[in-house]
Amino acid sequence: GIYYGLFDVKQATTHHVFSVDADPGASHPQVIQFNNITYLVWKKFENNATHLKLRVSKDSGKHWSLPISIAISSGVSDHPLLIINETSKPYVSWHTKKQGYQLIPIHVKN
Repeated sequence: GIYYGLFDVKQATTHHVFSVDADPGASHPQVIQFNNITYLVWKKFENNATHLKLRVSKDSGKHWSLPISIAISSGVSDHPLLIINETSKPYVSWHTKKQGYQLIPIHVKN
């Protein structure tokens, strides 16, 4: 499974620890923060396919959205990479054998 927590450097303590995905098929998380929004993406193998899952936090990781699938592949795939492009938009970079290279935009509702 995958866990997330906020580490306070001054106090050397971790707060707001929660289970992102307790399933043993969840792996390779990526976290990026930009414009006060934290994005968390990971791979999860379920139902004979690899899903890219996403959670978003608008309060520095204290509360998170429910996980959603943003892409699915039934073939071999690499690990996701969260990036911010030159226009400050978040994307997930992902390559799969079946679909090839994908640059998946992340849309956050207000």
